[in-house]
Amino acid sequence: MNCDNFLPALETGGLVRRMLARCHAARCPRCAGVQAAFRAAKQRLAAAEPLSLRARQLWERAAGEVDLRPSTRRVWMPAAAGLGVATCILLVVVAIATRPKSIAPNGRPDVVRSVPGSLDRQVIEEVSSADGMARLVEAVDQLGAELQRLQHRAERLDAQQQIAATLDRFERW
Repeated sequence: MNCDNFLPALETGGLVRRMLARCHAARCPRCAGVQAAFRAAKQRLAAAEPLSLRARQLWERAAGEVDLRPSTRRVWMPAAAGLGVATCILLVVVAIATRPKSIAPNGRPDVVRSVPGSLDRQVIEEVSSADGMARLVEAVDQLGAELQRLQHRAERLDAQQQIAATLDRFERW
């Protein structure tokens, strides 16, 4: 240990380096003086001045304020996810309930739809179960993407509300 690295070892060194620095200060009067001066400066900085009346009032007011509003993010996110799931389930139930029950002569299910522009004519379109499932998967994917957009928007709104509340709180000071 030498005088050049005494103070860094004393303040930021590990257990062994601090012990070596103290041993060095016990033998070196210059480093002992530096150690005493540094200790006195740290004690002066650690002593807190009493707060002024205005600062004490601000401190007490800030300590007394409690945010009684629950966090909207914790309530909003599960609600948005639940709404998305309920919407998907509702669409599946409506699709199953409104599906026509007609069966073509070859035994495969058919879907009846109206042709625009003709009220008296209906067109029977044969749809395989794979096509119907593909349409359903596509609709579910679209709903999932919409749910993610809504979730992102909800997170942004929550962040904006928190920023506004923080700014409002600190503008009062």
